[in-house]
Amino acid sequence: MTISSLPKKQYGVSLIEVLISVVVFAIGVLGLGGLQIASLKGSSNAHYRTTASVLAMDLADRMRSNLKAVSDGRYGEAVSCTTVSRLCRSSACSTDELAIFDIQEVKCGSKIGTKREGGVVGLLPNGSMTISCVGGCDQAKAAHDITVSWSNQKTDHRSSLDQEQSLTISVIP
Repeated sequence: MTISSLPKKQYGVSLIEVLISVVVFAIGVLGLGGLQIASLKGSSNAHYRTTASVLAMDLADRMRSNLKAVSDGRYGEAVSCTTVSRLCRSSACSTDELAIFDIQEVKCGSKIGTKREGGVVGLLPNGSMTISCVGGCDQAKAAHDITVSWSNQKTDHRSSLDQEQSLTISVIP
């Protein structure tokens, strides 16, 4: 065997192998990052569902403690977050005033100073709350449906809009 018939050394093969492994590693890291983002959005959406459930149950408990206003149909009334009802926490109120206060506080939040904090509107993105009754809300044993709605963050790239979610609980005070 002569020197000229020996195979020539190849240069740069290791560099190409390193570049390919870096590309494969980068794709894996990007996939893990996307998975982490989807996980955080799912966790946030679960938090919104829990918050909606707690707020709906809060109103249900308030209704159970004010049965006179329930039988008079006061918990079926719509309230505005811009109008300030009488603060029944610090003063004596009638059962009708207490019902309006309860709905407003759960829907709009507690009045602290000049603004409101908490409530469906303050804690949930695009949050809203409705109360409906089958057969009218002025019956003592009418089923009151408390529906809390909000916008969930999209968890996949195929949808461009946030998903509207709602939670409804039925209460017979």
